[in-house]
Amino acid sequence: MSKAWLIGVVMACATLGIPVLAQDTREYVMVEIKQVDGKLRGGYQARDEKPEDLERTSSVNMQFLQRRDAKDEKGRIVSGIGVVAWLEGDGVRVWPFSIVPREGVPNAFYASPQGIVNTRREPLGESVLKVGETRRLTEMQQWGVEPFVLEVVRITR
Repeated sequence: MSKAWLIGVVMACATLGIPVLAQDTREYVMVEIKQVDGKLRGGYQARDEKPEDLERTSSVNMQFLQRRDAKDEKGRIVSGIGVVAWLEGDGVRVWPFSIVPREGVPNAFYASPQGIVNTRREPLGESVLKVGETRRLTEMQQWGVEPFVLEVVRITR
């Protein structure tokens, strides 16, 4: 392996944002979505700032339910939950929501990319969490579903 080849690889990695040296690391603040038993369901990098429109932002993590018969207190079928999160002060504001049918469409389970247009985001309350803190989505128990847990973590890569 020649020195020129190695320099070329390092330069290419740096151009693509791929860490190549131990000191070339980045920190990310993430919101992990876990089952009560700790099994990871998904993760979401907290945005730098609040989105202009929480209902329409595409920067979101959604987890669909295994049960297709879970209903909220209004009798709407809940397809899943989602989270939008952004940095706020020394914490992360998390805005969890349920995924329910929007007005005028059949009360059904929608989990496909085509079906998601038939849904709306129903807020489950928001809170500010610091790294290491969790929020249990106890609202899910009303649907007959074991609640997910949101945890704010710091990832270094």
